Amino acid sequence: MSKITIKDLHAVAKKYDGVMQGSFETEDKDYNFIYSEVDKALIFNTTLIRLDSKPCNYGGERYWFLCPYCKKRKTALYSVDDTLLCGQCLNMEYNSLNRTKTDSFYYYEQAKKVAMKIDSSFEWKGWQGNGVFPNKPKGMHQVTYNKLEQRYNKYWYKGQELFMNGVSRVLR
Repeated sequence: MSKITIKDLHAVAKKYDGVMQGSFETEDKDYNFIYSEVDKALIFNTTLIRLDSKPCNYGGERYWFLCPYCKKRKTALYSVDDTLLCGQCLNMEYNSLNRTKTDSFYYYEQAKKVAMKIDSSFEWKGWQGNGVFPNKPKGMHQVTYNKLEQRYNKYWYKGQELFMNGVSRVLR
């Protein structure tokens, strides 16, 4: 599945005699497109996609795709089996919307974010990190490092607590 955005089109579009056209590649497919300003329609390979526009406050226009299925304005469409649909029609969900504070993985992710403030290339060994925190980098104040380590430990132990509670419920 590949994502196509309006920005992708603007980056490669060239205008010839009032018709905009271009081509670009995604990870799994090559696309050719033609846009007609009269029809406000875009043809991707063989698929017709309508566009909607709205004038901006300081000139110019902002464009959106109209999803072929739900007809709503979208900044991105996804290609699945030669069909272009929006994320909502494909029932795509964002991780941040699925995580709750009763989910142990939420806290593991928070702990990892704190560790990445110290070392941007930080990677856990194993799926939950085993509580390993990166060493203090040169030039960082000890007080700052201690605060980050304290926050990391708070998140990591809370994740461990929720994980073990979940395991104990399953084993009962």
